[in-house]
Amino acid sequence: MKISFSTYGCKVNRYETELIRQMFLKTDGFTEAAGYRDADICLINTCTVTAKIDSEIARKIRQVKANSACRVILTGCLVQRKDSRELVKLADWIIPNEKKFMLSSYPAEIISTPLAAYEPILEGFSGRNKAFVKVEDGCDRFCAYCTVPLVRGSRVKSRDEAEILEEIKKLSSAGFKEIILTGVNLGLFGKEKNSPDAFYNILKEAIKLPGRTRLRLSSIGPVDLSGPVIDLAAENPDRICPHFHLSMQSGDDRVLKRMNRNYNTDIYREKVNYIISRMPYAGINTDVIAGFPGETTQEFENTVAFIKEIPFSRLHVFPYSDRPDTKASAMAGKIDDKVKKERVKILMNLAGEKEAGFAGKNKDRILSALVEEGGNENSLFGYTENYIRVELKKDGRSKALINNIALVRITEIGNKEIHAEIA
Repeated sequence: MKISFSTYGCKVNRYETELIRQMFLKTDGFTEAAGYRDADICLINTCTVTAKIDSEIARKIRQVKANSACRVILTGCLVQRKDSRELVKLADWIIPNEKKFMLSSYPAEIISTPLAAYEPILEGFSGRNKAFVKVEDGCDRFCAYCTVPLVRGSRVKSRDEAEILEEIKKLSSAGFKEIILTGVNLGLFGKEKNSPDAFYNILKEAIKLPGRTRLRLSSIGPVDLSGPVIDLAAENPDRICPHFHLSMQSGDDRVLKRMNRNYNTDIYREKVNYIISRMPYAGINTDVIAGFPGETTQEFENTVAFIKEIPFSRLHVFPYSDRPDTKASAMAGKIDDKVKKERVKILMNLAGEKEAGFAGKNKDRILSALVEEGGNENSLFGYTENYIRVELKKDGRSKALINNIALVRITEIGNKEIHAEIA
């Protein structure tokens, strides 16, 4: 039986799809299809962080059904929502999120062997030059806008340290030159064990592993990113990327309080300043929500001013989206969609300025980029250690470096592309 896999949402979802994929492909009777048109089964691992993603998933299921005889298995965060019953009816089978790694939970009519083939350690990562390693699951923060604790669970579950290190070792041995550490809330790793130094300790052990695979951290909160972790990254720039996706969401303290975030702009500013004091060229990425309920014009302008002040290298901008059963969904003062779009546009323009400015700061420096395919017919691309996406001319020299980390130099900063050459 041929099976294809689709993933929506975060890095944790991508990681978990790989575990499901590994489980099925180690089970008798399954081979992987190139896409749903060639498949008997299409497994979709879902997200539900915004209404837009809900719509995209519904459209994907209808597309599969309209263009093939493929049947659909739906799992992931969306299926856990109480009000998603009508949407999930579009699929043939629903697998609860907490049972997606149990082969016995899947339809008996498609499983030709009773033997479970799930293994908790990944041996590879399909279709990518880099791999993800999940270190933690669950979040107990209950930010006002966020549905994640409701659909994924609020109990923090940290993976066994030895298992994490073994997985990193296997992926490094498989040839991956970059591994991204991720979690539902990365900064909560070790919390249930009352181990505040757990994340620092696992990083310290990971950089001792053989090979030259570099580690990159996914999104982490400013309170959770400790000074020792920053210091460790500063002291090991070849092993830990000087790049921090530091969650922000708003640059106004009143909005942050309504969001139930556990920091204010002073804490955020202090953490960024410390990072830059240790690593002047570190990339600082963040997320920002436009149009949170009750966000006044002044509060939005405060966010704009704060973003201009902080040396961000990249912004991810989202319009606020009501999520069922969250505290924010019941808040008064919902912002008109037109106003949200205007604010998103302002923030996106600012994001472009920040990205170009950071690239300019790094122009003519020698950087290290993981060379990847997928630019255009004449180019390759790569992300530098501080997360600048650079375009490289496709020629014999650059093609020989695909899937490897190469020294590059930024030569030109265009409107949409940042060009570099092999150094």
